Parts: sequence; structure tokens; C-alpha cells
Amino acid sequence: MSVTATIDDPQSDEEREFNVPVCNEYAYRDFIKPRAMTLELTLCVGWGTMTEVDSTLVPEFIRQIGVLVADIQSAPDVPEEMKEHFEYRFDNLLNRINVAVLKRSDVAFTLG
Repeated sequence: MSVTATIDDPQSDEEREFNVPVCNEYAYRDFIKPRAMTLELTLCVGWGTMTEVDSTLVPEFIRQIGVLVADIQSAPDVPEEMKEHFEYRFDNLLNRINVAVLKRSDVAFTLG
């Protein structure tokens, strides 16, 4: 399993091609989910099944990703190469989400 972000109800070819890799099953199971649960980051807990992020939740989702990234970066039990990997993946995810939102404010996403 791998977690990717896609746009719900894409309106253009660019939106149909929005498929952002976030992490694999190991990274989700061993690093993201336990931290998301502890930090009560509800929009980051369900990626193993599917998480819907409608347009009203995008700002909160961005905030929760920021909290998750900060937690991972400060965690002594996360290897440095994993920290770098997460930083790269989450920066890419947030940049792509921000671009999509700027183009269409009602855009919604699915992660899973």
C-alpha cells in the first residue's frame, strides 16, 4: 500500500493528473499514524483507509501536516534519512495542495 493524494471531482487535465505520493505502508504504520493519533491529528490518522479533505478542511489539514512534520523532525526515534524523506514528501504535498487551492478554491482532496 502507498498513500497518495488525489483531487476529488477533477475539473481539468491538470487536476486529473494530481497524484501526489505521500508515503508507503511502513512509513504510515510505524511513524505517521502513531504520532497523528497521539497528537489528535484527525485528518492524518485515516490515510490507511481514506481521508476526505473537503475545501473547508484544507486550512486545518495544512495546519495538521505542519504539526506532524514538526513532531517527526524533533523525534529522537526517527532516523535522519526518514526525517529528510518526510520533509521532502510533506513539502511537496503542501506545495501542490496550495497551487491547486489557488487555482480553484473549492478543491477537495482524498488521501489514501
